[in-house]
Amino acid sequence: MALSLNAEQKSVKSIFLNEEQYIIPSFQRPYSWEHEQCLQLYTDLTNAYREDRDYFVGNIILAKGDDSPSKLHLVDGQQRLITLWLILKVLYSLYPEMRILGKLVSIEAWEGENSEKKITSEIFENDDDGTLQEIHQSQMLDTWIASYMNKGGEVNENRCNDRIIANYLWFYTWFRNYQQRSAERCKNFIKFLLERVHLLPIELTGSTINDACGKALTIFETINNRGMNLADADIFKARLYNKAALNRQTDDFIQRWIEFKAECDRQGYGMDEIFRFYSHIVRGKEGISGSEKNLRDFFLNEDFSPLHGSYVEFMDSLMKILELSDYLSEMTVSASCIAPWLQVLEAYTNQYPKYAVLNYLYVNGYENTDEFIGFLKRLVRYVYSMGSTTAVKFDIYSAIKRTSWNEEVTFPVKPITEWEFHTSGRLRTGFALLAYYLQGKVPLSRYAIDRLVKRTDWKSLHGQPQEELYDSIANLQGNLLVVPQLKRGTLHARLSAYRIGPTVSYEYILERNEQQLVLLKKFMTGYE
Repeated sequence: MALSLNAEQKSVKSIFLNEEQYIIPSFQRPYSWEHEQCLQLYTDLTNAYREDRDYFVGNIILAKGDDSPSKLHLVDGQQRLITLWLILKVLYSLYPEMRILGKLVSIEAWEGENSEKKITSEIFENDDDGTLQEIHQSQMLDTWIASYMNKGGEVNENRCNDRIIANYLWFYTWFRNYQQRSAERCKNFIKFLLERVHLLPIELTGSTINDACGKALTIFETINNRGMNLADADIFKARLYNKAALNRQTDDFIQRWIEFKAECDRQGYGMDEIFRFYSHIVRGKEGISGSEKNLRDFFLNEDFSPLHGSYVEFMDSLMKILELSDYLSEMTVSASCIAPWLQVLEAYTNQYPKYAVLNYLYVNGYENTDEFIGFLKRLVRYVYSMGSTTAVKFDIYSAIKRTSWNEEVTFPVKPITEWEFHTSGRLRTGFALLAYYLQGKVPLSRYAIDRLVKRTDWKSLHGQPQEELYDSIANLQGNLLVVPQLKRGTLHARLSAYRIGPTVSYEYILERNEQQLVLLKKFMTGYE
């Protein structure tokens, strides 16, 4: 069925001079334009005016339902529209006699003398709407100037933690200076802004606003798949919100999303990362072990995507992943027998192993420690035998599938030469940790990798062998130390701190190296 779609280029005056109110739906992300984007828009507008040419700001995507024809839900383009509204408000504060500006930024209330602001935000992550209301009422400008602007007329970004207020003040500064240079020219610019600056509103209609928003989101996703910079999580949030709205459960979804975002922030994850983890769990369940698809394409277009099901189950799965990730973080710095293997995997050069570990816990839970440690050991042995490469992903995808299907999980292991233990580059930390823990050492919650002997220590060595020999032992496993924290000082002080002894020789390092290589080779061949 064809979409009910209208698209016609309109001037700023046509966009704002009507009785319709723009609503920013709850599923949108907060306003986020920075000083850089605002300055670019200001520069582009004033340059276009000076050069006497029309200017196109961009498109916006709107949804209008038959159940609320005076409300236009802004599915895409809030950054542009709010910023233009801020400019209009600033110009109205500088030229209150230009009544047309007052009509552009407000709509008349049905009753009483008070007007309503032209744009209303339903964003729930922060109070964008409250800030827009304060600007609309024009009661806070003097207070904000005194609080957030320095004597040079610049906004103190460190003190102003609200992007809308900061940008409002920046525009006030720029246009006030423009006015002071030539008031008449500034008035002519206002006429140019209203009549020769354009947007392209793409309007989708439906019998209800939810129906219209669903159609608008389809256009929105198509446009954003053509290269616009929008996080996948924002697309998924919109779809989930729309599902909740259809069941009249938006309040429940909003609370769930706020908790999800807060937990991502606490653990230091971007939301897209959690969706990536979830995609591998879904792939495993579906028996998929081939190459990954684009994350957006995977969740939006695959028939088996959980995004087509219940938003409650979807959000519960995301929170379960975060719970398991939090468990792994705690175990990695704990004194448990799991910690060494998690630390060695964490030192690996990409996070494909983590996909396998999270999927294992998602499927099996974490009650059976022995089986989990066995899985971790096999995974360590595999990825470190492969070296620093993303090629590990293919066998890891297969392991995820077998875990999800309750099949035996094994990994191929290629032979590793002694040379690779010493010249492993980015894997050096992992091998040093592995050698340390294979000696039965207790887990360290925080560790550092140091050298037993540094070049500056060479002359302190027992017997003082030829200095050129140092290069032959610098990166040997026997010269690497895993320590609770990096201690500095003389060779004697370091050796005492590491309880190795007051003196050390070239031969001692070689002997220590041989002992560690025996342990590493034994483990890597599966005979630990």
